Amino acid sequence: MALAVVLLGGCASAPPPAPDPAPTLESSVADAATPTPAAPVVPERASQQFAEALAHLQAGRNTDAELELRQLELAYPQFAAPSINLGLLYQRAGKLEQAAQSLEEAVKRDPANALSQTELGLVYRAWGVSRRRRAPTSRHCRSIRTTRQPI
Repeated sequence: MALAVVLLGGCASAPPPAPDPAPTLESSVADAATPTPAAPVVPERASQQFAEALAHLQAGRNTDAELELRQLELAYPQFAAPSINLGLLYQRAGKLEQAAQSLEEAVKRDPANALSQTELGLVYRAWGVSRRRRAPTSRHCRSIRTTRQPI
């Protein structure tokens, strides 16, 4: 009987899993031929116009900066930077509704952009929207409320 238990015990254990086969030449060539999505190419004119908008912002010419950023927003819908900077401009001017709209647009254009999401959250908080649009019990929201200090 003891011999039968030992013999059957060996049947109960599974053999170790076989290692994954090495990639074949064909699969390596196919993987190399698959294009990876490239970042959008920024046209030279867009870079120049964006630099001009930032120069206007730094010089305090907010109306000129707003005009340049709006033009960039319309001409290059694939980029979030003009919308982010418009949101920051409006936020500094105390125009929180416009800031939220611009930052929401930036999030639509580039959902992975952490800056636009963070700034949008701060605008919502300053505007008093966070309690209506988000769950107030979020641990992250509570930690922001308790750790962010005014300058």
